[in-house]
Amino acid sequence: MNVANVPTVSSVFDAMTAARAGLERGLAQAASAAQAVARGSGDPADLARATVDALTAVRQVEASAKMLDRADRAIGTLLDTRA
Repeated sequence: MNVANVPTVSSVFDAMTAARAGLERGLAQAASAAQAVARGSGDPADLARATVDALTAVRQVEASAKMLDRADRAIGTLLDTRA
């Protein structure tokens, strides 16, 4: 294994921190979109906006979950390299 391609502990920690922040933002956006739908102003534009916000939140959470998966794999690589 090429040691130059092995991630550092710091870079993995930074990735996990960013992923956690992304998850929190996505979940907060999803909650906000759900509240907007529940309020139901009756305006189709408001419903459309809330729907777009909900879909954006889903993508944010998916991307953050993938980032966590990559960080988890990087930790495995670090452990394998250090062992």
